[in-house]
Amino acid sequence: MVFKGYRISSSYGWRLDPIRGGREFHSGIDLVKADREPIFAFTDGTVLFAGMGRSGTGLGGYGNVVVVKDRNGCAHLYAHLARTKAIKGTFINKDQIIGYQGATGRVTGSHLHYEIRKKTTPSYGWSANHEQSTLPPIHYLQSYHQSKTRVLQKLILPKTSSSWRVYPTNKRPVKGNEIGFLNPKKFGGLEYEIIGEPQKDVYTIQTAHFGKVNIYASSGTGAKIK
Repeated sequence: MVFKGYRISSSYGWRLDPIRGGREFHSGIDLVKADREPIFAFTDGTVLFAGMGRSGTGLGGYGNVVVVKDRNGCAHLYAHLARTKAIKGTFINKDQIIGYQGATGRVTGSHLHYEIRKKTTPSYGWSANHEQSTLPPIHYLQSYHQSKTRVLQKLILPKTSSSWRVYPTNKRPVKGNEIGFLNPKKFGGLEYEIIGEPQKDVYTIQTAHFGKVNIYASSGTGAKIK
């Protein structure tokens, strides 16, 4: 079940607006558990925004909101939070706490409005045509996680490399953020089970020395996915 532990109070799609009345397209899904309960990320990704949404930015009316960019380039909005915990610019893992359920912004009560936009720019992917610019959350997440499980297999690091950076899972995989180096050459190459793909060409693996880490391994690096 995609939204285990939540009650769905309003589905994605056409509905009567609970505040203004009249028919409108609901761009996300409203999920409810106890007020101030922690909200966990439904996917891995990069935090693009965490704070109070402002009018004119594509986040007006969403209250305290966290926006996460997934590996497909879609924007995931977690809105109306009592407060945010995620930090802009960091990588988060699926099931990591991003904030706490609340009733900030344009709401009638405490809940999580979860929305998936097809793009992240401009204005975090906002469009006046909600039906065309967003995706159905249940179907998208089912496909997203099935695809991830099916495609990802093993990461093979070539025996010609003696130094390969690894990064903590909550930081960007760029030079200076590494927590250490792997030495494939010392072992005649290294092979790891891939357990996540937070973004394109970045993989999450479990190592003996560093634990769970992210590693950059595009085709140009000599690494192979098997």
